[in-house]
Amino acid sequence: MTITPATDVVSAQLPEQETILLHLQRGDYYSLNETGSLLWQSLQQPQSLAALSQTLAAHYGLPLEEATGHVLQLVEELAAEGLVHRV
Repeated sequence: MTITPATDVVSAQLPEQETILLHLQRGDYYSLNETGSLLWQSLQQPQSLAALSQTLAAHYGLPLEEATGHVLQLVEELAAEGLVHRV
């Protein structure tokens, strides 16, 4: 599975390692914490689920299975809001 950001979403990084997402068509905005921000930054180019999981595992020193679970949860939430696409 490859994850790509939706084309009608813009983002801005805030100083406290938080990222704000704005869905341009709906005018809705979202806030990502440090972990979500790390993954969103990784998505500036399409990424596989495995690559995102490896990024998270390496950054936080997590077992790959645990990182994959966190990535799946975030991807599902972002996809439900139309912020990313799963291909």
